[in-house]
Amino acid sequence: MSTKLRVTTNSVVTGNAPPPVRARLRRVNCNQAIPYPPDGQAREWWQRLKKAFGTASSAFVEASLHQIIAAARLPNSGISEIAVNACLAFIEGAKPQGEDEAGLVIQMACTHAAAMAVLETSGALTAPPEASRPERPQPRGCCVHTHSRSRLCGD
Repeated sequence: MSTKLRVTTNSVVTGNAPPPVRARLRRVNCNQAIPYPPDGQAREWWQRLKKAFGTASSAFVEASLHQIIAAARLPNSGISEIAVNACLAFIEGAKPQGEDEAGLVIQMACTHAAAMAVLETSGALTAPPEASRPERPQPRGCCVHTHSRSRLCGD
């Protein structure tokens, strides 16, 4: 066992760190969009994307952006630029060290974006406060989860 003390670091970067890499979207139609750099900084933006994805391959970055944009589609709506930028921040924060790690992180980010879009359309993320919800009887035998404990309905 090592006697060295480990120093923990915060995940929040302070100081003169650049802001997270972002993308703007030029909509082709409701299902397609073309990513472009904010503020017209194309060369710097593309290099930052390569660094965020942990790759030197422009083809990998382009394919990954299209996958992220596809995952950021809102059901019965268009593409969410906020979701695309959230995925980019997620990926950049994970700091993948190559295409293999980046592929896994991209999959996690896309799955998260798609799951959140589905939850939002189901009303699970935008539910009204408890006081304004109508009481609905729970069927017997269903499981109700509250915070860190669960109980069986109908007891």
